[in-house]
Amino acid sequence: MKITCTLKKNEEAYPYFLEEFTHSADSDPVRLAMALMDNEAVRIHGPEHHFLTSGALIAACCEAEGRSEEKRRSLLDKALVRAKGIPMGICGFSGVCGAVLAAGNAVSLLYQINSFSGEPLLRLSRITAACQEEMAKSPGPRCCKRAILGVLWAASRGMREEFGCLLPEGTPPVCRYYRQNTGCLGKQCRFHPAGERRMD
Repeated sequence: MKITCTLKKNEEAYPYFLEEFTHSADSDPVRLAMALMDNEAVRIHGPEHHFLTSGALIAACCEAEGRSEEKRRSLLDKALVRAKGIPMGICGFSGVCGAVLAAGNAVSLLYQINSFSGEPLLRLSRITAACQEEMAKSPGPRCCKRAILGVLWAASRGMREEFGCLLPEGTPPVCRYYRQNTGCLGKQCRFHPAGERRMD
């Protein structure tokens, strides 16, 4: 029953994400993701954060680069399929965060990278390595909000450096969901209002 409820919640969130990502005029993926996480359909933790990660990167990059809405929606549809294939709880089962995989999905789709690509595949690997390194800066328990904020920050920087994507640098995000998270690390988390928001 618990799994059924989880899937029902995911299915409620995905159409909302798709519409917002398709029509968003925001080129800042962190700001865009936080705006969507304010919706009650998005839980504190859950696999919907995987598509939230890839969708925010794709929508922001398409907006920054002036890609057509048709192209954006096509990329988002493909990203959703890939995101649904990322297992729930993979961070604990396999040691890699689902948001990291989702960021890799986004970059792969945006720049048409596959397993036979040369230099672009190397650049993609550097971006996902930086995202996973960001995850390795904090202990457990898992926090999907901390994950998505850190991964989007790292992926945005990587996309600027590796592919020249015109995503804004922005400012280090401040979490506004910590009161709802019983496993919050408090000031040990860099995104907590009382934390040290220094992004290396």
